[in-house]
Formats: sequence, C-alpha cells, structure tokens
Amino acid sequence: AAWNLRPADLDRLGLRASVEDLATMLCSQLGIPCEMDLDALSNPLPAETALTLYRVAQEALTNIGKHAQPSRVSVTAHIQDDRMRLTIEDDGRGFDGRADPGPGHLGLAGMRERLALVGGELTVESATMKGTTVYADVPLAH
Repeated sequence: AAWNLRPADLDRLGLRASVEDLATMLCSQLGIPCEMDLDALSNPLPAETALTLYRVAQEALTNIGKHAQPSRVSVTAHIQDDRMRLTIEDDGRGFDGRADPGPGHLGLAGMRERLALVGGELTVESATMKGTTVYADVPLAH
C-alpha cells in the first residue's frame, strides 16, 4: 500500500532532487561513490509518470542495498526520441539474468507493471559478478 502513497519529497523537491536524495542516501549508507547525471529529470513529466520513475529508482536502489554489495553506483537520466530513460547501474554481484529470479525478486515484476501503466518499459541487464543495470523508459509529456 505504501507503494501508492505519494512521497512528500516528490511534490516538494521535484523528481530530480528526490531521486538524487535516494541515491545519495544509499551510497552514504554503503560508503561507496555515487555517480549522478540527472539533469534530464528536470523536464516536466505527468505526475503519474514522475511517481512511477521515483518508485522504480527507489526499488532498484533498495535492491542494490540488499543484494548487490557494489563498490559504486551510477544513476543517470537522458532524453532520446521523445522518451526519458532512467538508468541505475551497479558493479555488484549481479544475478543470472536468464534464470527465474524467484519470489525474492517480485520488485522487478512490480516495476515492469507500473511502467506499463504509463506507457513505459523496464529492461534489466545482469550477469553474475558483473553487476546489474536497470533501464526505465517512459514517454515524455507532449
């Protein structure tokens, strides 16, 4: 149910600062460097799309904190062909992207479903010991 609550930070700070805060918090907890390039998130997005990107970032960063044991994390956003792409990457343990991740990874299915509701899509690339990259693509507002 918390999934559906709108974070106060998102309304107060906007998407870019909110995602920066999530990443900064995780990286300081893990004591690792965090590369960020989130200028593109300053572009206006429909409220539901912004919330979805925020939740995807939150879920991906939570997964990194729980499972990845990375030495660095990168969170970037850029615009291409009227689409916004949020990329969250770590160099941690990764997982076999071909295997069924099992019940512990319901987060990926949830992210995929949420993105589909706003016309977006989720791509996850991971390999054991090679880290994980999560791409969330959404259409820009017109």
